[in-house]
Amino acid sequence: LFAEARSFCLPLQAVDGPYGRCQELLPTDKLYESCLLDFCRGDEAAACSLYPLLEEVCTEVSGGDAAIFTSVLDSCNVCFGDDTSCVGSNSQCTLFGQHVSSSNGELFDFHGHCSYIIAQDCVGYSFAVVGFKPEGQN
Repeated sequence: LFAEARSFCLPLQAVDGPYGRCQELLPTDKLYESCLLDFCRGDEAAACSLYPLLEEVCTEVSGGDAAIFTSVLDSCNVCFGDDTSCVGSNSQCTLFGQHVSSSNGELFDFHGHCSYIIAQDCVGYSFAVVGFKPEGQN
């Protein structure tokens, strides 16, 4: 387990890793130690939460230069993910009138007379589900 934790957390501290230039600006040894502890306790989510923290601080300390590092977070904010972890395979959204229940359980109300993208493939752009509310309809 410790070897797996070291592999997961090493990018926080590797001088030649994705956050190597951040280490020139701020110490990362405490983040690395916290990551190891979290991971070894079985809390991979807590260990992963240290990466966006480092990115935020590194960007701030570098004067807003986010190009100083290469993020290990995918577009879903998952550590070392492949952009497919945002929504589970059995997720669904529900439309009822002007109300939408999203795939992650959030509820939205749409009151305008507009078209709304309900769902779409943001990688291959192979589909989009568009909802709209005609004028005069509640």
